[in-house]
Amino acid sequence: MVYKCDDCHYATDIFLSLQTHRWTHVKKRPYRCRLCNYGSKTLQNLKIHFRRVHTKERPFVCPHFPCKFAGAYSQDLKSHIRNRHSKNDKTVSLDHLNNNRSRSHTHLKEIPRVLI
Repeated sequence: MVYKCDDCHYATDIFLSLQTHRWTHVKKRPYRCRLCNYGSKTLQNLKIHFRRVHTKERPFVCPHFPCKFAGAYSQDLKSHIRNRHSKNDKTVSLDHLNNNRSRSHTHLKEIPRVLI
């Protein structure tokens, strides 16, 4: 069975996914951060906010050795690479999406790379 959103073209065969998607159309933000004014539509987004803003978690690590940049969000890393490394290298490791193990590789040819 396919479940369709009444407000847009989203469709899925998983009812729970549709329920989660529907929150994107709701203007209310019922999940509130206890440390700041941040409000979220979903509990998962609130948890991500808390870890990255209030615990300073930085899971998106630059794959360009010896650079030590780490960002809270994937967009931070994309901007960093575009601004700092794109002049020299038009490829970037995708390994940061895989538990940030890129620094454990000793040979660059072992790291999956993609043209950006």
